[in-house]
Order: sequence, then structure tokens, then C-alpha cells
Amino acid sequence: MQRRKKKTNLHWYDEKRLEWRDKKHEKMTEKWLKENGLKVEAFLSSPLEQVQAASIAHHLLTDFSHLLNEAQAEALRKYSESFNNKKLRKKITQTQAYRILNIGKKVNRKLFRQYRQQA
Repeated sequence: MQRRKKKTNLHWYDEKRLEWRDKKHEKMTEKWLKENGLKVEAFLSSPLEQVQAASIAHHLLTDFSHLLNEAQAEALRKYSESFNNKKLRKKITQTQAYRILNIGKKVNRKLFRQYRQQA
């Protein structure tokens, strides 16, 4: 006579494991966004161009501030401040975001010229 194996509730275990993994991934995502100068609610509620501009502004101010003139640095600071403020974020226009993206292109060209001269 064969014994029957007990049926375990694997479904419950799988659900808990998935919940834990989702929470872990959410924390990792939040950490990555924070390192890149973004807030989760701003990331989810803003148009793509504005999010890209905020990320570029953060990277330029932290990593490449030596390549910026005063007017560019001030524009990037103002944009970052307004993007991180919920009330001011609603007032950001596409033109302002494109201005930041253009500053990013100019700095990228400067970096490329420097790299090309070194090579």
C-alpha cells in the first residue's frame, strides 16, 4: 500500500515570496531614483521630457559643474528646485525642459571635444 504525500499550500508560499520580491525591487528602484536626483511621485506624474531634464540637471550639477558657466548652472539649479517641489513642478513648461536638455547637449559636445583632443 502506497502512502499519499501531504499536499502543501505552495500557492500561499509563492504569493508571499512574490510580495517580498516586489517590495525589494521597489526599494531598489526608489534608491536608484534618489541617487539620480528624482522622487518617485515626480517620476510617475511628470512627462518624460521633464523627467529626463531633471535627471540631466542633477548629473550635470553633480558631475560636470566645471564645464558649466554661471547662467547654465543657475538654470539647472532653478529647474531642479522647481522639479522637486510639487506645486512648482506643475508649472514647468516643455520649453523649460528643452532648455535643460539643450544645456546637456552642449556639455556633451564639450566632453566629446576634450576626449577627441586627448586621443
